[in-house]
Amino acid sequence: MPYKNHNDYLQHLAEWRDRNRKSLVLMKRRDKFKIREKIFALLGDQCRFCGEREWRCLVIDHVNRNGKEERKKTGIGIKNFIYILHQIRKGSKDYQLLCASCSLKKDHVWFGYQGLTLREEIEKLEGVIREECWKTRKK
Repeated sequence: MPYKNHNDYLQHLAEWRDRNRKSLVLMKRRDKFKIREKIFALLGDQCRFCGEREWRCLVIDHVNRNGKEERKKTGIGIKNFIYILHQIRKGSKDYQLLCASCSLKKDHVWFGYQGLTLREEIEKLEGVIREECWKTRKK
């Protein structure tokens, strides 16, 4: 179906997208899952620490904690997954699979929460908050 001008083609494309919006959303979701499946396979299909294999529980962890900077550079969603897949295929060791529980534990170790009960952590933070309040009052 040849179009006499570019604007007619763009209008037809926009109408087609509107008619097929639900299918397009489903195709994008499917493609994202396919890329995620490839990444998981390359990273061993299980949590690096505990061996959890349930894919709904697994997350792609940035070993060097640079995920925020990476997402700023590559974008979010499928673009980021494609970037990660390419990096892993090139031999990058910057990624690992963790279950949600181990990912949370890693964050707690990273931020210095290790070894404290929740109550001890709350008390420690309350002490820091009190000190900060006194510092601001003295000024």
